[in-house]
Formats: sequence, structure tokens, C-alpha cells
Amino acid sequence: MGILTVNASFMAATFSQTVDQPSWPFPNTGASAGVWFFVHVFCDSKFITLFSMLFGVSTYLVGCEPGDRVRTFNLLRRFSWLVVFGLIHGVLIWYGDVLLDYALCGFVLMGARGWSGPRLIVVGCIAFVVGVAAMTSFSILADAHPTIYDALMPGGAGKVTAFQGTFAQSLQANIATWVHYRMLVAIFTLPYAAPLMLIGLGLFKTGVLTGTARLRLYVGGIVTGAVAAASLSVFTAVFMRSNFSDVYGATSDLLLINITSPFITFGYVSLVILSARNMSLGWVVKLLAPLGRMAFTNYIGQSVIMTIIFYGGRGFALFDHVDRPKLALIVIGVWAVELLWSHHWLHRFDAGPLEWVWRVLTYNRIGPIRKPCELRRLPQEKPPNVAAASPTRGVAQWPPNCVTPCAIFRDRRS
Repeated sequence: MGILTVNASFMAATFSQTVDQPSWPFPNTGASAGVWFFVHVFCDSKFITLFSMLFGVSTYLVGCEPGDRVRTFNLLRRFSWLVVFGLIHGVLIWYGDVLLDYALCGFVLMGARGWSGPRLIVVGCIAFVVGVAAMTSFSILADAHPTIYDALMPGGAGKVTAFQGTFAQSLQANIATWVHYRMLVAIFTLPYAAPLMLIGLGLFKTGVLTGTARLRLYVGGIVTGAVAAASLSVFTAVFMRSNFSDVYGATSDLLLINITSPFITFGYVSLVILSARNMSLGWVVKLLAPLGRMAFTNYIGQSVIMTIIFYGGRGFALFDHVDRPKLALIVIGVWAVELLWSHHWLHRFDAGPLEWVWRVLTYNRIGPIRKPCELRRLPQEKPPNVAAASPTRGVAQWPPNCVTPCAIFRDRRS
């Protein structure tokens, strides 16, 4: 949900229009400025941070220790198929795909999944500092030599007409932007995201992401996140008042958002974990859990829905015609659709459609997806002969010996 708030602008206008605020096709005032401020401070880079951390966790949940050859091969198949999914998504649907890049990071970092939690966190933090320093240095160089940005920036004014054109024209514009976007991701995303994968797995192994750490750690995370968000808010407000005219303002903004985002994200994580601990707030987790269990399906689904709305030849061709306030309403509408769809689907099935396909390809065999009838009954109804039935009878245990987040929380709850 958080990633869509950021991606929506890139789906509704060209990349250069979204990144360069004065180039946005509508005035940056009033409600439009308010929406941009909210997304920039509370969403931008925060949810790709969370996604990176959880991606690092998934390498261990699927691959376990490096000495396990069977699970290592499963992990290799998982990343290999993610490359295929990423190519299909980026080339044919929406250029802003990150699955391809994350799969490549997975290949590089999969050997680190056997490290201890503290080692993962220390190495990840050092790599993060180096990565942020490298990105900032490149941004300063590009500020001094604008031709660098001109060469890297995908999609100028000429792309607007192409995205609004026929299916073939919008597809061609998407592919051309995707090629440029690969270079930007390599420079400004991977040095940031790859270290966070290590940190995320370290936090998982030390019990922080499973909710077993001390209460004061999560309270401290919320306070620190609030302070970081306040600092970013002040800078962003000053930057907006200058009408984004400061030559080095964008670099300063990049540096500050890279520094503050992990702290703000951990504040969000702490809020979710404390909500899961607190019975009175359990409804929040219950509401959002199905959406998270189908994150892969919903991530691709968002791209399909949004490109149908904005790309020419696919649907409504509203590219470059929707201001940020209306775009925010569209985002909320997509949230509602995916929440309802996820609850409805998981009432009948054990996994999302793309999650199931990816699982089949990872473990190289077809497993069940439909829930047994007794698991789809209403809570107050009891299946016949439940007392005599074995707890696992009739429920396929697939994949075998596989630790999942659902199993972890189910064990804690029981």
C-alpha cells in the first residue's frame, strides 16, 4: 500500500516530470503540494526500505542455512524465476519494476544468510553508510555537470504523447524508459537496498522482526522514527518554499531521506508489532494481513490496474491528465479493491495466485492451493467428527519442513 503511494506519480506522468518537481504538469500549490509533502515525508523510500528488509528475511525462510543443499537449490530456483517475473513486469507492464534487481541482489547476498544476527546488522550498517556516501557523491557530481542527469533521465516531454498513444506506442515508450531506469536503479537504489536486506535478516534472527524483543526497543523505535520524520518535514517545507530552486537542494534532500527513512520505517514496524501484541488493536493486523500475504500478486496487480487507467491502448489513457489530489483518490480506490479481493481470495485459497505459481516453480512440484472445506467454514461452525480427526489429516503439508512467517506467529499464538 505504501509503495503504491510513491509509484502512482511515476505511473501517471513521465519519470522526469515526477522527479523534477517544477516539471510536474500541474501547479505545485494547495492540495497538490500537500499530497506531495505527505508522500515525500511519510512514504518515499520508507516502504522500499521495509520491502528490502523483508526480502532479506525471505532468503532465510526459503533457503535456511547455506549447508542445506536442497533448500539452497530451491532458493536459486526462486531467484531465477523472480528474474523472469521482473522482466515480464518491467518490459510488458510497467517500467518501474524492482523484482529483477532484487533477484540479482538475492543471488549475490544469499551466502550471507548463514551469518549470525549481530554480524548481519553490523556488516549491513557499514555497507549502508558506504552506499549512501556513494549515492550522495554521484548526486553532487551530477549537480555540477547537468549533462549526466540529462543522459540518465528517462522520459522527456516527447514521451507524454507516446504514453497516451496506441498500445504499441505506449509499450515502446515503457520499454525505452525501462532501459534508462535500469541505470538509475543501479546507481540510486541497489546501494541503498542491498545493505538493508542484510540488516532485515539480522533483525529477524535477533527476534526484533518476530516481535520477541523487549517493549522498550519498539517504543524507542517509534520515538526515533517520529523525530526523524519531524526533521525531514522541516527540511522538506523549507525546500518547497524555495520552489525547489536550490541547485544542491535535491542532493541534500536525497541524503536526508536516505538517512531518515530506515528510522521512520522501523517506527512503522514497531507500531505494527505493538498492534499485534495489543488485543484492542488486533483488528488492524487482521485487516491488513491478507493484503500482505498476497503482496506479490497485489504488487503486480497494482501495476496492471494503474497502467490500464493511465497508459494509452490499455484503457482510459489518462497519462499526464490527473493531478495529485485526484491521484491520491485513485490510490485509495486501488487499496480498497485489493483489500476486498485479498480477503475474498484467502477465504477460499491458501495463497495468492502468483504466490502459488512462484511456490510451484520454486519447489518444482504442484501443491495444493484451495483450502480444505473445514477451514473455510465460519468460526462458529465445527466440522463433523472434529474430535476424532487428526490435526493434520487431510491437510497437505507442503512444502515439507518449511518455516514460514505464518507458522512462527501461529506457534506464538498457540
